[in-house]
Amino acid sequence: MTAACVVRAPGDGWVWNGTADVPAVGQVLYSGKCRVQPEPQHGVTVAGGQDVPSRIFVGAVPWMVTGLAPGHTVEVTACMDPDLIGARLTVVDVEGQTVALTARRFKAVRSR
Repeated sequence: MTAACVVRAPGDGWVWNGTADVPAVGQVLYSGKCRVQPEPQHGVTVAGGQDVPSRIFVGAVPWMVTGLAPGHTVEVTACMDPDLIGARLTVVDVEGQTVALTARRFKAVRSR
């Protein structure tokens, strides 16, 4: 794992960030090494009557991190890809548990 991130539980309600209301972030679930990269295949969503590519990211945190669930926020604090530093992702899916897992894998979308 070559990136670093902070994973937070969802917060309560919304917060004004100076330009828009954004979802509040909550308690830190994990802070440390992780992996985040764009998924090679991503689809298209319709936004405002136009097709817009939807970027899905795949990531992983150490297996010891428990409680990761859809709706949690992953903030990338260090990464080989400078465009991802500071990115805030929202977890949309967490991989099911199997015996062979060495990391807790998830899919996420960019929230900012």
